[in-house]
Amino acid sequence: MPFIGRTAFCVMVVIFKNLGGKNDSYSKISVDKIIEFLWKYHGISVKRRWVFTILKFLEVIGFISRGPRKGQYSNGQYWQKSSMISFTAKGARFLMSKLVVGATDLWKRIITWAKGKDKRWPNKKDIYPTRTNSNEIEIPGRLKALTGMATKTFPA
Repeated sequence: MPFIGRTAFCVMVVIFKNLGGKNDSYSKISVDKIIEFLWKYHGISVKRRWVFTILKFLEVIGFISRGPRKGQYSNGQYWQKSSMISFTAKGARFLMSKLVVGATDLWKRIITWAKGKDKRWPNKKDIYPTRTNSNEIEIPGRLKALTGMATKTFPA
């Protein structure tokens, strides 16, 4: 198991305690609510940027998966809601190893769901992520293009 700091663990607990319901294995909690609950229940004061960094870290090491919720109105404007956050089997096992109350039930729900025929989100690839190198963060295509531009020489 990778080492995670106190704040990242507390973020996992906040997400876990705010799962949709008894039978839901995902949460639609917003970053602002995570910050509020971190302060209220754990005494941790962080900014939005740090919470996004922690969420990305938890996603990279395979403890959570996130499903974006965004779209476009007919007039061309975009809308976005907080993403759906789901625990992976690895994340549920980590919570079980830390003796978080209710994590065993989450683990059982994930296993039951994986054996079933339910095709809604999260998918099996979200629950059992496969990464060749967990320390490597994928670089989006636009960022690769920018690095290519930085090495070009421009006429004077």
